[in-house]
Amino acid sequence: MNRPYSKMCQINTTKYMSVILLMLCLSVGAFSECVHDKPQWFMQFSLRENPNSSKYNQRGKPINDEVSTNQKYNELQPVYEHGLEEMINEDVKHSPLPLVLLEGKHYYFGTYFKANYFQALQFCADHGMSLLSIESKSENDAIIKHLKQKHGKIDHVWTSGTDLGLEGEFVWLSTGKHLNFTYFSAPQPDNAGKIEHCLEIWKLKDANYVWNDIVCSNPYNFICELKECSNFCTNSQ
Repeated sequence: MNRPYSKMCQINTTKYMSVILLMLCLSVGAFSECVHDKPQWFMQFSLRENPNSSKYNQRGKPINDEVSTNQKYNELQPVYEHGLEEMINEDVKHSPLPLVLLEGKHYYFGTYFKANYFQALQFCADHGMSLLSIESKSENDAIIKHLKQKHGKIDHVWTSGTDLGLEGEFVWLSTGKHLNFTYFSAPQPDNAGKIEHCLEIWKLKDANYVWNDIVCSNPYNFICELKECSNFCTNSQ
């Protein structure tokens, strides 16, 4: 074989190899690496796993496992910093009714309309709650404080307290328990006219709130309570 022909074959062979190499580079999406460093790319190409694998990105490089770990931490960080109670409180914002978190319980302050004692009981039960039962001084203080701060113009608020079953023996109808704490203002409860059998929170002229027995048929505002945050107060969407 003469030298010119041999030289031409070598040139054509080199061109073909270059074209094949270029096509391989484009097919794996590593053109820039191939052009600048052929041997390194060839080693990577021979050892590289499937670029479509979930463990590798589009350039075939391993994804750092710390990314998924950081994402999980970011999702849980609000729990670490604010606690489960704050997370529940965030969910309460999506409830059908505007609930308020006080002393570990959720309350609905029925300030938009008035109802008699029995209608208030029905409304609370119909919405997965109970008419208010006050079980401690701290709970009573928290409710009165909220009334003063947010609903100071309201003078009468129903609770579930009643002595309809036995005169003078007040119980919380929502729980069936006797009152273990009272906040009556003397001389209450007095059962004036022998017809006062339901317990309200009553605002005096000095703007302080006390308990009082009153006629059950009077239309007043009311407070419902939710002792545990069930599916009712969480965002189900």
